[in-house]
Amino acid sequence: MKTGDNEPAELDSGSDYRKLPSCKISGESRKGSVMTEAHHRDLSQVERGVEAALRNFAGNGAADGGKVPSITAAERIDKIGNMSARAIIEASETTAKDIEEAAQAAVDIAADILEEARQLATELRASGKKMSEHLKEFAALANRVSTAMRDTRAEVLNPSGTLPPED
Repeated sequence: MKTGDNEPAELDSGSDYRKLPSCKISGESRKGSVMTEAHHRDLSQVERGVEAALRNFAGNGAADGGKVPSITAAERIDKIGNMSARAIIEASETTAKDIEEAAQAAVDIAADILEEARQLATELRASGKKMSEHLKEFAALANRVSTAMRDTRAEVLNPSGTLPPED
């Protein structure tokens, strides 16, 4: 940058801004005022482009007979913020409902499993009781068979009727 210049270094370091079609310079003394005018035009174009983009984004466009509604950045920011907030609320609500439904489904399944487990436990108790009764009957029968076989053996080995001494 040259001392005393108010222009950015990139304009002063070899670029010839005087060749831009929007800038007509009739002399070196108007350099500062022309640059201010060029920057102003560029900023105006950028501002119009941003406004058009925001209108298109918000869905307003140049409807209504080509008349472009006046907008402010604060209005657009509010609108975008409100749209985002509504979308987040809707997504959160949908997700919360899905979570609640999944939890209720898990509770319902757990209740079904509990009922089935109770039924199986009741059937197991009944089967255990029956098996116990059968084992008792079997033990009594085995005892009678054992006694009958001992008596039969004793009769076969000692036909006289006296029992041999037990070992």
